[in-house]
Parts: sequence; C-alpha cells; structure tokens
Amino acid sequence: MKKTKYNWWIFAYIVVLIEGLGFLSSQVSGDIKSKYAALSLPPLSPPGWLFGVMWPLLYLLIAIATYRVFMSSDLLRGKAITTLAVGILLNLLWSPVFFGLGLYWAAVILIAAMDVLTVLTIRQFRRIDKAAAWLLVPYLLWLIFATYLTIGVALKN
Repeated sequence: MKKTKYNWWIFAYIVVLIEGLGFLSSQVSGDIKSKYAALSLPPLSPPGWLFGVMWPLLYLLIAIATYRVFMSSDLLRGKAITTLAVGILLNLLWSPVFFGLGLYWAAVILIAAMDVLTVLTIRQFRRIDKAAAWLLVPYLLWLIFATYLTIGVALKN
C-alpha cells in the first residue's frame, strides 16, 4: 500500500456509513431478540446478546480495512471495494430476510454468497494492503459460524 496522508473525515465517514447501515438493517428486521429466543437453535448457538457485541466490532474492522484500501493509490481498489460493497449489501439484507420475513433458506443462500464474496474481497484486498485483508479475517470466521447457525435454524424450524 502506498502511504497517503491520514484523512480523519474520510475515515469517520466510512465508519459511520458501515456501522449505520448495520444498525439500520437490524432496525428494519423487527424484534430480533424475541425472534431469536423463539427459534429452535442448533448446538453451539451463542446467547443473543453476543450478536449485539460482535457485529459493531466486525463492522468497525470492515470500515478500517475499507479505509486502508480506499486511501491506497492502487488501481485495483475500485474493484476490491465494489466486491466488498456487494457483500455488505447482502449482509444488510440478511437480517430482514431471516428475522423480518422468516425465510431461512433464502437467508442460507444469502450468507453462502456472502462467504464467497468475503473470500474474494480478502484476496483482492491482500493484493492492495495485507493488513486490510487480515482485518477481514475475523468477519470471515464469524460469517462461517453464522452460516452454520443459519443452516441449523433452517433445518430445525
């Protein structure tokens, strides 16, 4: 990554955008806490409160990674950020589909696509900024776990 001057405004905008979209997604999904509690869950399902801790942290890591790639002068940054944006869009649709509509198998399709797009994003980010790619690894690991949970819920409900 070619070093460029740090821009707090761009960084803050990216953080607020990604965190805000995540928050909005959860708000349009209805009462997630009671819906989660009512589900028949697969083994290893975490307590509901953990999601409220994990997602803001993961969105912050995504925002930092996005900022690092955005600020690079690499010609591939637009493609990499576009791949990430499509994955984030699917992420934002997941909660309304899963919790809002109760379409568990459609949520499985969405999260499987998110898994693939996140792997592609990590590969693209790695070519631009290795640290940005590593910042997305916790997100990928959480997505893989969430994929297991989504499939488990789809099978049990």
